[in-house]
Amino acid sequence: EARGLADLYHEIVSPPRIFEWNLLHRKLGSHMEHGRLAVDLDGVLCANTLDGADEDEAAYLDRLPSARPFLVPAFEIDYVITDRPEQCRPQTEAWLSENGVRYKELIMRDLPKKSGNREFARHKIDCLLRLKPDMVWEGNWDQAESIWRETRIPTLCIDRMTLLT
Repeated sequence: EARGLADLYHEIVSPPRIFEWNLLHRKLGSHMEHGRLAVDLDGVLCANTLDGADEDEAAYLDRLPSARPFLVPAFEIDYVITDRPEQCRPQTEAWLSENGVRYKELIMRDLPKKSGNREFARHKIDCLLRLKPDMVWEGNWDQAESIWRETRIPTLCIDRMTLLT
């Protein structure tokens, strides 16, 4: 309906679509503002903190509070889904609060140690199939492809800024 208001346009892009300039300011874009969004933590909300976790768990736990914020939305996220183990919940919740990340639910892996099962995509896929959000933001391309292939939920890969639909 805005076609007549623009002096020049290249093409009209049908939903689902996301533009980088409003990614952090409008939940899911203008066509699904009331939908549910699931967001990965490491590699999306903060810089990836998983590197080296298997080699030195104590150093990993010490690094969590100082993780650099990466993409922090101005709106409330429905689900933050992370591969971090439950034992990291206090540090993770503190980081989310200190960095202004608003969310309804934090879903973590129920593993006794950080160096446990490394099938990251499987944990997320199982959660997503249960929760059925309208969109997922994933930081890792391989995981984003696996999530899209197994759930058919539109998945935005932050690493490549590509929306899989």
